Amino acid sequence: MYTVRYILNACKAGQRRSLAFLLFVTLMSQAALGQTNIFIDFGGTEGNGAGASPSPWVTIDSLIQDEPVDLADGITLTPLDDGFTANNPAPPNEDAEYDDIIVPQEARNDYLYKNVDAAGTEARMRIDGLPAGTYRITVFEGRTSDASQFAKIWTGEEPASENTGDFAGQSASVLVTVTAGEPLYYKHLEDNSGGVSGMLIRQQSAPKFSSLQIDFGGTEGNGAGASPSPWVTIDILSQDQTVDLGAGISLTALDDGFTANNPAPPNEEAEYDGFVVPQEARNDYFYKNVDAAGTEARMRIDGLPAGVYNITVFEGRTTDAGQVAKIWGAGDTEPESENTGGFAGGGATVAVTLGAGDSLWYKHLEDNSGGVSGMIIRRVSAAVEAPFQVDFGGTEGNGAGASPVPWISIDILNQDEVVDLGRGVTLTALDDGFTANNPAPPAEPAVYDGILVPAEARDDYFYKNVDAAGTEARMRIDGLAAGTYNVTVFEGRTTDAGQVAKIWSGGEEPSDENTGTFAGGSATVEVVIADGAALWYKHLEDNSGGISGMIIRQTDADESQAFLAGAFGSAGGFSALISGAAGVDVASVSALLNGQVIDVTAEKDGDAIRITYTVDGSPLPAESIHDLEVSWDQGGSTQSQATTFSVGLYSLVSADVALSDADTSTAGFLMRVVQSEEGLPNNTSAREQHLRGEIGGENVADDWQSDNYIWTVDLINMDQNEGSAGEFYDRADGSTRDVFDEFIPGIPGVTDSTDNFTAEIKTVVKIPSAGLYTFGFNSDDGFRTSVGNDAADSLIVGEYNGGRGAATTTFDVYFQEPGNYAMRTIYYEGGGGANLEWFTNEPAKALLNDRDNGGLETFAYESSFAARVTSVEPGGGARGVDPESSISVRIEDESGSVDQGSVSLMLDGVDAGAQITKQNGVTSVTIDRSGQLWQPSQVVTASLQYTVDGETRDVSWSWTVGDYLILPTVGYRTDLGSGEDRGFTMRVHQLAGIRANSTPEVEAQLRGERGDNLADPLGGVESSDPNRPGVIFDVDGVINFDQDGAAQGVFRDLGDGSLIDRSDDYIPGIPGLEEGTDNIGAEILSYIEFPESGFYRMIFNSDDGFRVTLGHEASPDAMQLGVFSGGRGAADTVFGFAVVKPGLYPMRAIWYEGGGGANLEWSTTNLSTRVLINDPEGGLKAYRARTGDVDTEEETSGAISSIELSEGSVVIAFEGILKSSSAVGGPYEAVAGATSPYSVAPEGESHFFIAE
Repeated sequence: MYTVRYILNACKAGQRRSLAFLLFVTLMSQAALGQTNIFIDFGGTEGNGAGASPSPWVTIDSLIQDEPVDLADGITLTPLDDGFTANNPAPPNEDAEYDDIIVPQEARNDYLYKNVDAAGTEARMRIDGLPAGTYRITVFEGRTSDASQFAKIWTGEEPASENTGDFAGQSASVLVTVTAGEPLYYKHLEDNSGGVSGMLIRQQSAPKFSSLQIDFGGTEGNGAGASPSPWVTIDILSQDQTVDLGAGISLTALDDGFTANNPAPPNEEAEYDGFVVPQEARNDYFYKNVDAAGTEARMRIDGLPAGVYNITVFEGRTTDAGQVAKIWGAGDTEPESENTGGFAGGGATVAVTLGAGDSLWYKHLEDNSGGVSGMIIRRVSAAVEAPFQVDFGGTEGNGAGASPVPWISIDILNQDEVVDLGRGVTLTALDDGFTANNPAPPAEPAVYDGILVPAEARDDYFYKNVDAAGTEARMRIDGLAAGTYNVTVFEGRTTDAGQVAKIWSGGEEPSDENTGTFAGGSATVEVVIADGAALWYKHLEDNSGGISGMIIRQTDADESQAFLAGAFGSAGGFSALISGAAGVDVASVSALLNGQVIDVTAEKDGDAIRITYTVDGSPLPAESIHDLEVSWDQGGSTQSQATTFSVGLYSLVSADVALSDADTSTAGFLMRVVQSEEGLPNNTSAREQHLRGEIGGENVADDWQSDNYIWTVDLINMDQNEGSAGEFYDRADGSTRDVFDEFIPGIPGVTDSTDNFTAEIKTVVKIPSAGLYTFGFNSDDGFRTSVGNDAADSLIVGEYNGGRGAATTTFDVYFQEPGNYAMRTIYYEGGGGANLEWFTNEPAKALLNDRDNGGLETFAYESSFAARVTSVEPGGGARGVDPESSISVRIEDESGSVDQGSVSLMLDGVDAGAQITKQNGVTSVTIDRSGQLWQPSQVVTASLQYTVDGETRDVSWSWTVGDYLILPTVGYRTDLGSGEDRGFTMRVHQLAGIRANSTPEVEAQLRGERGDNLADPLGGVESSDPNRPGVIFDVDGVINFDQDGAAQGVFRDLGDGSLIDRSDDYIPGIPGLEEGTDNIGAEILSYIEFPESGFYRMIFNSDDGFRVTLGHEASPDAMQLGVFSGGRGAADTVFGFAVVKPGLYPMRAIWYEGGGGANLEWSTTNLSTRVLINDPEGGLKAYRARTGDVDTEEETSGAISSIELSEGSVVIAFEGILKSSSAVGGPYEAVAGATSPYSVAPEGESHFFIAE
């Protein structure tokens, strides 16, 4: 009845189309697109309403303040500030059309007015639950006698004034954008006349899904850090746990979980599938929890809209030999074998077509090496046809075999014979037929246009039956849907010199070939096919080879939309990428950096635009994050998209340290080598001592051809055996890395040993222009590189402190000015292999001084000093410095002599009580800071002054204190002496089956979610708590266990009476009831007593992982003090924290083991002594229980906020109680009557101040 009436009304009005048809067709088409449309009639059958409107209208009789009304599908309308009542004077009594929608007279004949209808009052309506998108909101009033009617309509910030214009007796429309979860507001501006008759809420467009970028591995465990927005970072994936990726899209790990790891990171960005991939995403990867080679696990991504996607997976790890996977859509069958090709150290892209509601699948094929660093999901077109993949040559004749599904294999093509390709698409050979042949097959698959091409398709090809060179024959493909296509042709034959063709649709045939040669490879031509048009391929026969196959892949609509694909940031600026930018006016590109307009350079690169920006003046700060907004014109409209980029860590070198008088007559490096017969620790501090002759005894390096163990060498590319270690070796490929390794000077030494040596390498590097340089040092074992003329003005720019196999550390250095700069590297080796390489990655991948390959020029020169500062600790540019580190400086007389009385050393401008001594021409300056803490991440500056033969030198350097935790007291601490029952409570749980070596998985095991307990209860008590299953043991002594009671870790039976001389005990409950020693999880609870305030360092030695937290609750949000999440052999993890108030603090450790060995030790160290917790000979005391009250209020602590010189006095601003002492170590006494600011004359003996 409703439809008939509207058709009649339309006819009466003389309209050429049926408005009813328009209404319902519009609604149906928009519903099919998933769009939201709601039509509201304000005023119905009650009160003064004029009647309810027919479906699909929602009629509201009246609105009560704060009472929501259901509109449909979870969308509600709630009146705020006041209610609304219906009225109906001066009705129009006829239908109307607003915003292409028929509005019935029932909706127009009444209206809602505000209950308290005094002119000038206001009341809002809030509409909640609208899906994200762009909406046209139309309000209307039917009353014919109203003079005016205005309102406000908005999302986000309310407009300052009405924005509808007058809609009295008519309508007004406002366009708004609704983000996910955002409400829509209507504000009624009451004028005591008329009101609002209805509202049309019409979704114009849903947010267009473009891409999703996922970083596998973040800030937890062995992750390398979270990627900046818009990347979605996932720290860990637990089996069957769904992760929300936003916009209704989710990811679920099936079959197993995934854990992050980070060996061999590339430490640089990359570009995959048109996206900028930050180094945070590339520097770590996910591996399957149970990482046995040959195992598999899936990820399922749900909620993606229908369309054709490029799915790109990548791995940053630089040492992985191979990494493959399977990727497919729910509408397809799982591939029989991997379809990515190898993406180890790079990326691979697979094209997938998803229908509505289809899931995207990724299957991880674990090889026990590396994994997947991230995934880019990019929709290249809306819902389009799946690709047609045609294999020319099958099982007959000289064909090499049929390709697997979904490939369509054609054995032979007869002239004018139609071949059905499926889905209504056919292929017809014209002018001649085609026959298969198979000489010189490649016998391996390849990836073309993101699709894996099997060997069967590449190993044969079609040639034209009459194969005389210069003849031609066409193929016509009919039935393809209209759209844009990538048409890829390929030939596998490896001996063909050239193969070209023509590909086109509609219009005229190209005058010449347009593929370029695809002999032995592929060529892709983009073709736009109109509705009903054919696709044409013309074979240009050359009597050699032919065409092996064809991929017809529809790309269509969305690819025409440009998108900001990300940005690379560096000290010198950034480069950004707009992808899909074929239709973008490059001259229109503009940018805002952190909200400020900047001048950028934009250049077209194919269908992309590359944007560059170079800073003018100071570089962008290290480790900073910046907001970038880029705008451009496309198709007559302006688009803007935003992203963020980060600037990595780099060292800033001032022009002040450039040398003006360097001798550049001798190219190369000065290299001094010192070797010891003793075993030496692999750490930089000890090796500096070795170079100074303070440890290691006599130098046993071979001094042949040296100047007192100093050699002049051309390149730093050395191996103890001239072997092919590192990145530069005899590659025989002519590349910049094809450089033969040399022996290490002096090695082997006079004892024929190649171990326990330290080298000092000095050079002057010519920096040709200001800017950022990326250096690399490949070493087995450690190194430290600095820039500067001696230790006092040097800046540490790169370091690996420890032992390792041949591996590279890269580091960025920004030189503010060009010039000659002194650089020094200390390199050291303990045992085993030994190699070293010093090179740049940028501006060229080349060894330093390899001038033939673009290496920076270096000179074998060292500046001379009257007295040289040969060491400072901490060094300039050092990071992660211990918060209570002492200070030491060593000055060695050379041509002059240091006046001992002239020496001073200040910390942050304050005399810190340095002790100064001089002996045998060496001046030593030390500051003992035991018990004093710098703040977390504090930057500290040391200022040194000394005089040599009347010439005074002032030099300063700075370092950064490590970030560290401070234990909170409230809710945790009790007083000293409150502990009872010495020892630990240890709960042990063992599984029969395998579970992952990761913290979340073991926490699940300890909750009883991974299986029954098999730990042996002998000596313990079965837990009665179903949420904490296992066997509970009282450990009276220390945590020093091994599954076999054997000597593992650091503490063991040495028989020397030292604090390390502690025998390992068996792990309680292990072996378990089934005699197994694997799949163990343990929880250790204790109250640990910290006898004084200060910085404490704990060490957990474990095989495999552990986690130590504050408190006894098993919470992922607990304050984490130390962790190793994963598997390893017996190894240390050191972690520190500050205690500001002595007392007992509850601590919880979990430890776990998967397979193989199993051990755990929990100890502390003061950097010189290591002792197990609860060891009666100096260990921190541990208790199973305690008494007393737990702190409930924070004590206010004092602080000195500033120290200044004013009118000859030192002025100290402070909070709390000011105390002073004549010695830095105290004791400190309160300064009588001191108030802030406090002034004291700098006279007499030194005085030290603290505030408490």
